[in-house]
Amino acid sequence: APSRGGEPQTHELDTASEAFVSLVARLPRLHIVLDDGDHTALSQWRLLRLLWPRLLPGGVYVIEDVVQPGAFFAPSAFGAVLGAVANESYPRSAEVNRERERVVSAARAAAVAEVEHARRAVAHATAARERAGDGRDRAAIESAIAAKVSALEALEAEGGPRIGERRARAAAREFDASVQSAAALAAEAENLEVRRMCVVIRKKGGGVRT
Repeated sequence: APSRGGEPQTHELDTASEAFVSLVARLPRLHIVLDDGDHTALSQWRLLRLLWPRLLPGGVYVIEDVVQPGAFFAPSAFGAVLGAVANESYPRSAEVNRERERVVSAARAAAVAEVEHARRAVAHATAARERAGDGRDRAAIESAIAAKVSALEALEAEGGPRIGERRARAAAREFDASVQSAAALAAEAENLEVRRMCVVIRKKGGGVRT
């Protein structure tokens, strides 16, 4: 982190934690950001969205080790930045809309499948209990059934029969927010380079002090 009073600060935090989000909100504006974290596309895109607003005009953002390029350059992630740099109307394009429909449909289908899987798991565990009778494995089977029933109840409490639609709406909101972030980032990017396993973005504005 930037120095305060001349001494550099070091923080060890999980970047997916609320503590890290809180720390970022308290940071002074940054000249340089180097993301060399867990290298997953989800984490790299999430951190870029979180930290880019903290970057000073003229600042440089570096993403190391893009090891999941297919996911990282998806139309709902950094691909939308590249598209918007080349054509500012790209975030509203038919390609992005098709990807939105695919993501929303996948979220809906996954939610329905998750509920069906949980129901089958309860049924299978219950059948196993009947077959086991009062044997020595009875306690372990009862514990397994309780865990599976709890998982199913949690899913039903989340949305019941409409859990697919709830998940789909959540996926749509996240997709739209992600594309909006990409459009805003593209509008502020002065220069963007995709190098071997690396992305470098310079923000419009004054130079970086060294």
